[in-house]
Amino acid sequence: MKKSTFFAGLLMVSALLIGCTSDHSPETSTTKLWPAATVNTNSQTGVQTEKWGYIDENGSFQIQSSYQNAYAFSCGYALVRISDNSIFFIDTKNNMQSAPDFESVGTYFYYDHVRYMTSSGLWGLLDKNFEIVIQPAYYALGNMSDAGLIPAKQSADSKYGFLDKNGEQAIPAQFDGVDNFDGGYAVVMMGASYGVIDKSGSFTLSLQDKPLMNLGGGIIGFEDLNSDKYGMMDAKGNIISQAIYDDWDTYGFTDNNLMAVAIDDKWGYIDKSGKQVIPLQFDDAIGFIDGKAWIRRAEGANYETIDENGKTLLTLGKDEYPSSAWHLGLCLVDKYNTTTYKYENKYINEKGATVYTWSVDGYNSYLAPKANKNNKLDKDALMAPTKYGYRGVKF
Repeated sequence: MKKSTFFAGLLMVSALLIGCTSDHSPETSTTKLWPAATVNTNSQTGVQTEKWGYIDENGSFQIQSSYQNAYAFSCGYALVRISDNSIFFIDTKNNMQSAPDFESVGTYFYYDHVRYMTSSGLWGLLDKNFEIVIQPAYYALGNMSDAGLIPAKQSADSKYGFLDKNGEQAIPAQFDGVDNFDGGYAVVMMGASYGVIDKSGSFTLSLQDKPLMNLGGGIIGFEDLNSDKYGMMDAKGNIISQAIYDDWDTYGFTDNNLMAVAIDDKWGYIDKSGKQVIPLQFDDAIGFIDGKAWIRRAEGANYETIDENGKTLLTLGKDEYPSSAWHLGLCLVDKYNTTTYKYENKYINEKGATVYTWSVDGYNSYLAPKANKNNKLDKDALMAPTKYGYRGVKF
């Protein structure tokens, strides 16, 4: 689960007018539609295919399942794929419109903007009205951040800098690696050294040898290379917590300003002051999303959802596996049935009731073979965007 959040590469677009003032990312989306599939079986070959659409909180399809892929909504739009060469954004009424000439596009809007790449292989930026605000002229381009700045790299052998939303160079291209701004600060890399800059590009924490990571809200994580343990400091280098943690959720502080951490393979949650809010007692844990987190108390035990006080809200059944974070009251759960050899997928609500379910043959599903009950959550997969939609992507 220890992973770099440094900007490395990119990713896919289309149109309409919509306001998304507070809808800054998939996490903050208020659109109550969830990507879900129906399964069709070829009567001659027996091969199954999934078609994706969108259900409401009651499990009824509001956008019929006709897409090859479907992603979560952000800024009032969702990315869908009809075929390998046909990708669009749709609105909540299933209206869609062609994008500019592109080869790829960012999966989600961040702060009212989405990046796109043309057939030239260069990246640009669109606003929420699908107007071009940054021409496709960059070898690499990141997501819009809370600072109104975007990581950018002009060519393969150039340095990273930051652009403003008009495409003007706000911070000179001088870095060998950069992270997106979060909480007004960004971690940067020059050579093998790490530092922290503010929105003006000034260093608030000078370059040093130990690896740094932005945990959000002005909190910077660091790794002690001698002990291979992790600690926290503020953006000016004042130590908040010594390097005592063996592992942590490098998506940082999520809902409730809590972060999952581990010592000696026991997981719990700390706040931004380093205080243990929920004791380190779990075999497995991920960060809070929508005020709820998934944990497992012991190896082989069933997964549970807890609140910020550590109280169990619901417990999954045997061999059931949370396949997404909670979002607007629903969560995706799956199970590999070793008798039928099918992947059984279902959306549940906060009471644990199933609102929609589908299953697909194991050999035909895009899902990776499920680990046995003794394995832990694949946190990187759980927190990453997939065709299931939102999974707690850090923004």
